[in-house]
Amino acid sequence: MYRAYFNTGEEDYRTAIWPIKHPYWVIGYELDGTYEMVAYVDDMEHLLSQWPEAENIEMGKQVDGYIFTSTFPKPAWFRG
Repeated sequence: MYRAYFNTGEEDYRTAIWPIKHPYWVIGYELDGTYEMVAYVDDMEHLLSQWPEAENIEMGKQVDGYIFTSTFPKPAWFRG
């Protein structure tokens, strides 16, 4: 599993499929109307199945589990 960083969507950051396996967060908004995101994903294919329009993808390092913090709290919808 990876903790990926990317930009997505113009005016809509939601995933193309639901429900999803791992949590995600909106971390910013760009002047061009795209959102800065961070999400846990299995691999690049998994990321693109959820956000087909993702750009500027940075997969980051492989991780063994989720890390929830005050900046990245466990989402209310996430049951994992």
